[in-house]
Amino acid sequence: SVLNSTSTGIAVVTSTGTYTFRDTLRAATVVDGATNESVLIDNVGATGRVTFENLNVLNRQSTGIQINSLAGQVLFGGNSVNIGTPAGGAATGVSVSNSLAGGSVTFDRTLSITDSGGRGIQLTGNADTSTFRVNGALAISNAADESIAIENDLADVTFAGGTTISQRGSTGIQIDNSDGTGNFLGPTNVTNANAVADSCVIIQNSEASVGFEGLTVTDAI
Repeated sequence: SVLNSTSTGIAVVTSTGTYTFRDTLRAATVVDGATNESVLIDNVGATGRVTFENLNVLNRQSTGIQINSLAGQVLFGGNSVNIGTPAGGAATGVSVSNSLAGGSVTFDRTLSITDSGGRGIQLTGNADTSTFRVNGALAISNAADESIAIENDLADVTFAGGTTISQRGSTGIQIDNSDGTGNFLGPTNVTNANAVADSCVIIQNSEASVGFEGLTVTDAI
């Protein structure tokens, strides 16, 4: 566990090596109370590999998982990744930006993001043939800004295990100025318990190929 870091919780920066964070003594790797990013992966080269089993991010004060300029592979391979309620700030739960061609981010099982003070998931500036994939169920609840935002992006994006967006504070799914692919497999449910006027789903200024296997929108205004 990493507790109350006054900087970044876990950082892998400018590397081409292999890093594995295993659940050897605990049920999950825990990063609790980090002042800056709880997990930062930046400028990992094409031969770089970063693997987590289970991960819990608690009481964050900045971005939960930040991945920048990725040419290699990042895998969250355990049963779950949980980005819990932040202690403060308005940062995104999971942010992936400026991935190079061939860079890949995979959440192999469940991904849960709760009470984000900013966006839930933000994908921006990622190159053609880079990938972002959630194989398990995705649940984003009570995000203050867009629950899922894909902007200026060319990546191949797949949510394969069903998507639930609830208690949103802004748009549920926003795709803007993006020409990649977006596949939402299984049921996608976007609700509006907070009665916000923002769209449940909006796709604009884009030539992206976007598909929903089953989209349900509830209580849109």
